[in-house]
Amino acid sequence: MAIRLKDKRVIVRSGGYEIRIDSNKVTVYKDGEVVHEYANECLANNITALLMNVLAKYGVLYTDRWFTASLPRSDKNIRKLQSWLLAVISNFAVPLKHNPMIC
Repeated sequence: MAIRLKDKRVIVRSGGYEIRIDSNKVTVYKDGEVVHEYANECLANNITALLMNVLAKYGVLYTDRWFTASLPRSDKNIRKLQSWLLAVISNFAVPLKHNPMIC
């Protein structure tokens, strides 16, 4: 997973997709084209907060440049982050136990 934090925007690249998280919008890109777009402040805040908590927990230092993070799958929060990112990519095809779209 490659991550970039720039001007209050979080950008995550994983599996050929790019997920851009703004203050109230999450947009999924594939090959430069918009695949899905969500105008949901709760979704943006929940994914960003979980990502920042996971990075802080494992001491990942970040700047405004691209960096890669390899995190252990044994952590519950990392698995939750992965499922949320996959749900955003797949347009929430499978119902989630802890839905990030709900505040």
